[in-house]
Amino acid sequence: MEQSYKNIWGLFFAILLVIFLGFFRTYFSLFPKFENVSTAQHFHSLIFLLWFALLFIQPYLIKTGKIELHRRLGKFSFLLVPLLVFSIFEVAKGQYHRELTQFPVSQCIANLIVPLPQIVLFLIIYILAIVNKRNTAYHMRYIISSTLVLLGPGLGRIFISWLGMTFLHAVMSSFIVTELILVSLIVYDRLQLNKCKPYIVLLLLLVSSHLAWLFLPESSIWQNLCGRFVEIVF
Repeated sequence: MEQSYKNIWGLFFAILLVIFLGFFRTYFSLFPKFENVSTAQHFHSLIFLLWFALLFIQPYLIKTGKIELHRRLGKFSFLLVPLLVFSIFEVAKGQYHRELTQFPVSQCIANLIVPLPQIVLFLIIYILAIVNKRNTAYHMRYIISSTLVLLGPGLGRIFISWLGMTFLHAVMSSFIVTELILVSLIVYDRLQLNKCKPYIVLLLLLVSSHLAWLFLPESSIWQNLCGRFVEIVF
C-alpha cells in the first residue's frame, strides 16, 4: 500500500460516521423496535455495513502482507455489490410508492433522479476498480471513489435533520461537499506525485449527474424514460 494511504481507514470511518449520523433519526435511533421500517431498509443497512466491514479489512490485509487473503476476500464483493445495488433499488422503489400517496406521479418520477443515477455511478466505478485490479494505485482509488458515491444520502440527511436545511439546499450542499472532497483528494495526490485519474473520472461523472439533477427531473426526456422504467420494473 502507498505510504500516503496507510491510514485510509480513517477516511472510510469518516464516511461511515457521516452516514450513521445522517440515518440516525430515521433508522438507527429506532432500535430495537424499528417501527415503520421496511424489510428492504433493514436489508440495505445490513449489506451496507458488510460493505464497510470489507473496506476496513482489505487495507489491513494489504498492510500486513496478506495479499492472497486480500484477493480471496475481494471476490466476496462479486456477491456483495449486486446485493448492495439491489438494496438501493428496493429502497428507491419503496420510497417511490410511499411518495405516490403524497405527490403527483410526475413529482415521484422526478425524485428518482437521485437514487437511480447513484446506482449507475456506483456500478461504473466498481467495475473500473475490478478492471484495474492489477493496477494497485488505480484499483484502490476506484474503491475509495465507489464509497464516495454512497456519501450523498447521508450528507443530505444531516443537512436536513441536524441543520434544518430545505431539501433543495441539502441536496445541493451534499453535491458540493462530495465534489470538494474529490478535488481535495486530487490535489493531495498531485502534491504527492501520485496517480489521481480515478478521482478525476468520478468527479466528471458526479458533476454530470449533479447537472442532470438540476435540469432533467421535470423534462419530457426524464419523465418519459424513467416513467416507462417505473411502469416495467416498479
